[in-house]
Amino acid sequence: MDSYRFATTTLPGSTSTSNVFQKILLAQPSISNHSYGSNLGWDIGYVNGANAWVWNGVYESPNVSMDLQGTYFSSDVAYDQIVYNNPSYIIVKSAGNSYGQGPAAGSTAPKYYGDDNGNAVPFTAADTLPQVNCAQGYDCISNGSLAKNIIIVGATDVISSNNFRYSSPSDVVHSEYSSAGPRDDGGIKPDISTTGTDVFLLLQLRIPQEAFLMTMEAEHPVLHL
Repeated sequence: MDSYRFATTTLPGSTSTSNVFQKILLAQPSISNHSYGSNLGWDIGYVNGANAWVWNGVYESPNVSMDLQGTYFSSDVAYDQIVYNNPSYIIVKSAGNSYGQGPAAGSTAPKYYGDDNGNAVPFTAADTLPQVNCAQGYDCISNGSLAKNIIIVGATDVISSNNFRYSSPSDVVHSEYSSAGPRDDGGIKPDISTTGTDVFLLLQLRIPQEAFLMTMEAEHPVLHL
């Protein structure tokens, strides 16, 4: 198995940098897993030495906002082009974990947006804040997870009835953090959803024959292909 960082880095033996798309082409994988995503709405950031809510869309005081959540954009084109040119490649990617993120009503946490020069600008008391991500229950998957030719995976809760086995559609509950589509053009994303919350993983310790169970919430749910 080959593992690469999402960030643009210089790979061993190379003198130039490679981005994630170049790394996919270099690895030539039959299948690749990408358990990360961007967030072009509200996100938690670190500004002026403190945690803060940061709006990653466009904002013009006092009440004009827009964002690229749901928008098929350049990184989606790049993923699609890779698979189009290499139809044997299977790329599996996270829908993201930004559902519901954003300051709650009455929140006193600092809140910022970026100006045209990339500077953090604080929202004022007179500003109307953008809605939280997926405020209407949909449209908070950001670019890179909206490509047509790759498999986007959302997260659901563990089934809690019938001995944890599926018996009816009502058993399937969307995990509260998992980003939801569709794409702005109506294309369905995520393509599939599977268990991503309270997943039990068996971790092997260094001591032989010793292991323990842990639970986790997954950016990329458990998927068996």
